[in-house]
Amino acid sequence: ALDKLSPPTVIMTKGERGVVASDGEYIYGAPAIKTDVIAKTGAGDAFASGFLAGLIRSDNVKYSIQLGTANAAGVLKKVGAKAGLLKKNERFKKVKVEIKRIKK
Repeated sequence: ALDKLSPPTVIMTKGERGVVASDGEYIYGAPAIKTDVIAKTGAGDAFASGFLAGLIRSDNVKYSIQLGTANAAGVLKKVGAKAGLLKKNERFKKVKVEIKRIKK
């Protein structure tokens, strides 16, 4: 239903339960990275900025989810909205992204 309202890509973060996204052709699901949470400030913004950076760099939703998830996990380990953000070309832990084709 969200695909009809907001094409081309829709993302819903679910906090510690991960993320779901759709590009109109596939639905993507990924868990959150398990980490010790120091503070939650900025985690959603960190996911969004990582996801968008991934799309700009690769135009690949799977990679973008992985980058956004890692960016959010880094922020959760620190105090403040910017501490823990990934640096350009920094290696990061990639979550498994499940991909399902949308039935039309």
